[in-house]
Amino acid sequence: MRPLIAFVVLVGAVRDGERDNQPDNVRPIPPPGVAVPEADRAELLKGLEELGREIETVRTELRGKPALDLLPDVQVYHKAVQYAVQYNEIFNLREIPVARSLLKQGLDRARQLRDGKPAWPAAPGLVVRGYVSRIDGSIQPYGLVVPASWRPDTSHRYRVDCWFHGRGETLSELNFVDPYPNPLNPKRYVVLNSGFTFRDYDYLNNARQVPKLPDWAVADVATPPDSRWPGKVVAADFFDEEWKLK
Repeated sequence: MRPLIAFVVLVGAVRDGERDNQPDNVRPIPPPGVAVPEADRAELLKGLEELGREIETVRTELRGKPALDLLPDVQVYHKAVQYAVQYNEIFNLREIPVARSLLKQGLDRARQLRDGKPAWPAAPGLVVRGYVSRIDGSIQPYGLVVPASWRPDTSHRYRVDCWFHGRGETLSELNFVDPYPNPLNPKRYVVLNSGFTFRDYDYLNNARQVPKLPDWAVADVATPPDSRWPGKVVAADFFDEEWKLK
């Protein structure tokens, strides 16, 4: 049997060096967020309450129906804003308008779902999706960059590139769910952007992450993963300034 090869794109992390090994000097990661004005906080909490009610209404009305499988695509918006507010993970005041926008997008999706007309599963471009984790039942986001030429009934087979993110210190779900452009070719590729990923061993210290986080890697997944490696790493390198292979 020919080995299965996976192409993955990774994002780097930041480390402190010796300071990471001195308990009294360890910085909290993520760092504390900025002070959110009370009026903005109250507005976001009100929006979360409204979206939360809408989600429960959709859950009740669609119980037992296949369309309920799309509910995580709505819940990711609620969770992104809820965690940012609850855990003080708004790191810049510019993220407050982003939070408002995500709440509105969540409401729009919930209402589309209630009306039986969800538009995003067939949408091209930057599409935020969600799923329920089999590990702990939590709602997790991922992003798709869908070519403009794609159609639900197309017979064409598209290449899919998976982009597995490392952990930046301020990469919250709030600014992950807020879309960003496809660094490759939006006319030809589907890009799947994952949430945060770590190998268990390397989570202990960012110094262990950095040497293993190039821009891309080819992994032979026929070799079983373990706590240190995702499989056999066949090749790895960086893109050039135009996001092209060297």
